[in-house]
Amino acid sequence: MKHFVILVCCCCLFSGTAFGQLSVGVRGGYGLHRIQFNEFTNLAAPAQEWTPGIGGGILFRSLNTPHLGIQLELLMEQKGWHLFPGTSEAFHIEEQHLSLPIQSLVVVGSGRLQLLITGGAFASYILGEKIIENGTEVVYSIDYRSQPRLNWHYGLLGGLGPAVRLGNNLLQLEGRFAYTLSNRLQPNLARNNVFNASQQMSVTVSLVWTTQLKP
Repeated sequence: MKHFVILVCCCCLFSGTAFGQLSVGVRGGYGLHRIQFNEFTNLAAPAQEWTPGIGGGILFRSLNTPHLGIQLELLMEQKGWHLFPGTSEAFHIEEQHLSLPIQSLVVVGSGRLQLLITGGAFASYILGEKIIENGTEVVYSIDYRSQPRLNWHYGLLGGLGPAVRLGNNLLQLEGRFAYTLSNRLQPNLARNNVFNASQQMSVTVSLVWTTQLKP
C-alpha cells in the first residue's frame, strides 16, 4: 500500500507539471474528531464527545482545464477520541496523523470570486499517540483499552469553500468532512461487539493559500 501511494503521488505531480496549470500552497485549520462505533440493540455505543485538534501542511494543485483538476496534499493532523467524558471510566487519546489526500477539484466561476469543490480519498499513518485521560474504572461491558489499535488508515473526504483571487494567488476558506473506511481498533469478527466497526470521522475548517507556478 505504501508503494502504491508513492507511485500515485509521483504520477500526479508529473501530470500536473507536464500538462496542467500547476499551483502550490499551504493550508492550516481546526477540526473536531470522533469515532463511529457499531451499535447493537443490546449494546449501545460508548458515550463520547468531539475532540478538537489543529492541522496543516502543503498542497499541489493541477488544473487541466479552467474548471477541472486534481489536488494532492501532505498534512500533519492532530486528531483523537474521548470516550465516557466526565466519568471515572473516561478515556481520552490524542493522535498525530500523517495524511495524504488525493482529490478531484471543481472550480465554479472564472472571475475574482470562485467556489472550489473537492472530493476524493486519503491514506494516513498515525505517527504517535498520547493518552490524556485514563479512567481508573472499567464499567462498560467490553474493555476497549485492551483492544489493539491499528495505525494505517484510508477513507473518503470532501469539501468546499469560497475563494478570492489576488493576482497569481488564491485565498480560500474551506470546510471539509473526512470518514475512514478502515478501523481504528482491531476488529474481532467472531464477536458482536463495538470493535467490529470503529471508523474515525472529522469535520475541519481551514484557510488555504496557493500561488500559481505555471501559466
